[in-house]
Amino acid sequence: MNRSVVNWLHTRGLTPPSVEHDDWGFRITASSVPLDKWIANKSQIPDESFWVGFTVNRLTGYRLIFMTKDEKYRLSWSGEGAPSVESPSIVHRKRTQWPSLHSPEDFPSSVKKTNQLLGGELLRNINMEVYSLKSGDLEILKNWLKPICDRIDLTIGEFYGDVPRGLEITDSRPKGTLKIRYDL
Repeated sequence: MNRSVVNWLHTRGLTPPSVEHDDWGFRITASSVPLDKWIANKSQIPDESFWVGFTVNRLTGYRLIFMTKDEKYRLSWSGEGAPSVESPSIVHRKRTQWPSLHSPEDFPSSVKKTNQLLGGELLRNINMEVYSLKSGDLEILKNWLKPICDRIDLTIGEFYGDVPRGLEITDSRPKGTLKIRYDL
């Protein structure tokens, strides 16, 4: 088990369902343009458009990738500390003070600071996919992500408990998979 992730889950009060495997985790994606355009109309989005991917896994740890469509900037945080930076600009590779990521808790603040350094802004809508989730953990995730988003489009593999009032179920799939739109 990854100690940093397990400690963060415990500190946050997130408890994966007891039936889950050690590799329980989730993935978050966000962008400066609607996410579906990265697949359907990638050639039509501006080169400076941002894409962010963040994964958390109890077994392997966490990773944050922040990149532009034209790949002039690609920052990758894997585990604790400063990111590796791929950029043609020596200023961005050597002189820019990129935020450090010491635990998953730092994800919202790292995204905000990186946006500021690159002069961009992500849409305040994120997609999140999680293997399984208990009803009570929705509020914890909401409070953690609120600084960077107003809506979460959440796909849950296995959902345990009742869906809280006010949440829009956008798709109910077999075997407990649930798609929820969560306005914060």
